[in-house]
Amino acid sequence: MNNDSIGWFTKTLSFYFLSLILGAINIGAIGSVLKILGFIPIIIWLFSTKGKLFLNPLFNSASLFLVWTAVSVIWSINMKASVTRALTQLSFILLLAAASAYDYNSDEIHLLKKSLIWSSRISVMVSLLFSASIEGRLRLYGVVTEDPNYLCMYFIFGIVHAVEGLLGENKAIKKGMYLAELFAYLYVIISTGSRGGALAAAAAFAIHFFMIQGEKQLSFTRIAGNIVFVAVSVAGLYIATNLVAESILYRFTVQSIISTGGTGRTQLWSDAWRTFRDSGIFREIFGYGTGTAKTIAANFNFSYVNVIHNIFLENLLEVGTIGVGFYLFYIYRFWNFARKADHFCFSVISGLIVMSLTVSAAAFKPYWNILVFTICVFRSEQSDEGLSVDEESACNSCQ
Repeated sequence: MNNDSIGWFTKTLSFYFLSLILGAINIGAIGSVLKILGFIPIIIWLFSTKGKLFLNPLFNSASLFLVWTAVSVIWSINMKASVTRALTQLSFILLLAAASAYDYNSDEIHLLKKSLIWSSRISVMVSLLFSASIEGRLRLYGVVTEDPNYLCMYFIFGIVHAVEGLLGENKAIKKGMYLAELFAYLYVIISTGSRGGALAAAAAFAIHFFMIQGEKQLSFTRIAGNIVFVAVSVAGLYIATNLVAESILYRFTVQSIISTGGTGRTQLWSDAWRTFRDSGIFREIFGYGTGTAKTIAANFNFSYVNVIHNIFLENLLEVGTIGVGFYLFYIYRFWNFARKADHFCFSVISGLIVMSLTVSAAAFKPYWNILVFTICVFRSEQSDEGLSVDEESACNSCQ
């Protein structure tokens, strides 16, 4: 990698990606440390391009949804909650706008991807070193605090890359290192007891495996290699489950899921759908305002006063059918581009979509990071096709 070919914006964005675990460290009312670091690449963009916008289909679709959520403040049933959410979303749209303003060469894309992967490695090391067992579940609690369900998705970049490494043309020692890395992710995910996290990680793992297989020709060596890969993965799963308490493993059984209703999730979903169905036409179309899930739960006699734990249902209630339509359109745009252009992005986004079925991922940093990286890949492809923006105002090699 040639460091001279890497611009300052890419360097600061790379550092932001690498610092993912700092999103679990809050500084009072300011927010997380990562939130502060996110403004560094935005400031670089504002100074190097004077804040110029370079529109593209991915950025446009995301902006459409994020602008709609901001407008929903007008009819919100909890103005304070909606303004807070809108300001949070503003930081994301600024980061997307900044990432859209540059061209990226192969060295820069490699650095950004490497930073995402290392953010997973750092996160799993922090989890192994500083987590505690609370009610039998592995949790990051204290200075570094994160919900177990969300924590599992900090590892998704590393999981997908480890699959690449195990199936790639690497020496046995290096494959052993990838296997050990994958085992570490697996052990922590199971130890957290997060069923949604385990399902999302499994989805990303499987999707990447099959996408890699789809690029290769069928041969005896390939079949034998796949058998070994599956056998080793099953063995790793068996070992990991033997290191975890029986009470945690029980959470993953069908009986546990049915008896607890997914820890109350099915009841929340039922309450959410009932509330939407019983709402007037205005609220069905426009929603109750972004960030108001808990207010809705309190006002409409939900069984639990909590977020909806499903981003699609949550958007349906908060920003209405128009808003959820914008959301589906923008997520599909990123997913569909990644499907055709970058298997790493596609597998990660697919896993996070699965995760968003069981959590409220409205401002989830790993999700934001892969979408920002996908924008960078998109801009890189535009540059390769000779569709670069004004070199004087948007050249990413400015030093």
